[in-house]
Amino acid sequence: MLWFFRRKSKEVKAKETKRKAPPPSKSKRPNWRVFDSDSEEESATRAPQQLRSSYTKRVADGVVRRCAQLEGGLFLDLKLYQVDDIKNVHPRKRHEKAVLALRFQADPDSPELTALQQLLHRCKSRFVEEGYFSLIS
Repeated sequence: MLWFFRRKSKEVKAKETKRKAPPPSKSKRPNWRVFDSDSEEESATRAPQQLRSSYTKRVADGVVRRCAQLEGGLFLDLKLYQVDDIKNVHPRKRHEKAVLALRFQADPDSPELTALQQLLHRCKSRFVEEGYFSLIS
């Protein structure tokens, strides 16, 4: 797929009457558009991107990743960390430090999600304080 960058041009017709020039744009970003080889019609008819299931494990020199095309009504995104690795890392950067990352699509009655329900039930029992309600804004 080829990408081309072209600057938007604004054609201004010169008129004989004196008018004030429009104020300069406050945006510091250049006014660029991206053109690719796909027409708008082709990109509008594409199917939405499917969720990719993967198992990623950090190893000494990088990561090992296994992918699978799975089906199901639920999608699990699970990450496991070493506490010492993420103590001083910003929450938005933590994913880079994951020892294990699992993205898994399955049906609600699958054995894997049944096991996850059991894990969640066991974990929830350790939270003894009463929960509180908060509005999502």
